[in-house]
Amino acid sequence: MRNKKAQEEKISGRNLSNLSKKIGQEKDFPKNKTIQLTFSGNKKAQEEMVGFALIMIVVSVILVIFLSFYLRDTGRGSLQSYEVSSFLGAVMQYTTECEDNFGVLELDRLILACDKEESCLDGKSSCDVLNSTASEIIKESWQIGEDRPIKGYSFIVDSEQKKILDLSEGNITKNFQGYPERIARGAKDFNITLIIYS
Repeated sequence: MRNKKAQEEKISGRNLSNLSKKIGQEKDFPKNKTIQLTFSGNKKAQEEMVGFALIMIVVSVILVIFLSFYLRDTGRGSLQSYEVSSFLGAVMQYTTECEDNFGVLELDRLILACDKEESCLDGKSSCDVLNSTASEIIKESWQIGEDRPIKGYSFIVDSEQKKILDLSEGNITKNFQGYPERIARGAKDFNITLIIYS
């Protein structure tokens, strides 16, 4: 009867110690032996949880590494509008090889001379000097290529009546930074636009 009662009891956290005492008092079990109950299902579940956690940690580390490479590459290749505007401001003050009676011309004064179709003191056309100087500056400053962050550029100088300079090279893309600048020389306004494609 005792055996039946013990078998009918439910095993729970409260009556587990009572059950082990009753089993220890039985005739079949020696008193100095203890019964060890193992729950192999819980052990397997714990191992699976640890394995899952390790996999999640490894995947997280890999994602962080890829994200850092991605952000580093985009940061290097991205072009800001202030870079284009600063460049254009500096280019307008660039001293060229063309001289007139008042001295060496900066690029902004050379644009005016080209518009008036004047020549330099050495006999060169101011438009030829403007074209070669602007082309050289832009090619050296904004190196383009498929493996480079800059894919192309467009540099246009025009007045209300005519286009003075139009330099373009490379590919036109959807990602670009452009900066228009207006300079006034005498009674004329000149529109200078630089667009850099990345």
